[in-house]
Amino acid sequence: MGNSVKSAGVSPETERLFLDFLEGTKVVDKDIKKDPRKSDSPPFRSIDLHGMQLTQALAAAESFIKSSFSAGSKSLTIVTGKGIHSEGIRSPLREGIGEYLAENCAKLNFSYSEREGSFQLWRKDY
Repeated sequence: MGNSVKSAGVSPETERLFLDFLEGTKVVDKDIKKDPRKSDSPPFRSIDLHGMQLTQALAAAESFIKSSFSAGSKSLTIVTGKGIHSEGIRSPLREGIGEYLAENCAKLNFSYSEREGSFQLWRKDY
């Protein structure tokens, strides 16, 4: 291919600028390029608490949060369901897990948001 761009009909000044640019551009070996779709962090994790009693669900959620974040996960989902099959159409799991998260988010260093049927958690240090 060569380093000449004369056949393209550009001025000597443009050619000099282009060649200066090429000299300053670092070539990246394709073996060391990272796939942007791959992350160094552990994969996204979630837990589904459907069918659990509140005490079981609270213990499972606490264990899940601690183990996932200590393993390096940045984001978690806790699925509680909407409560549409619960008595009075309210979800004891959703309410109980929501209270637990509100009380413990500072201590366990995470932020969370309530979604329809689940909670999304993020580590604060990311």
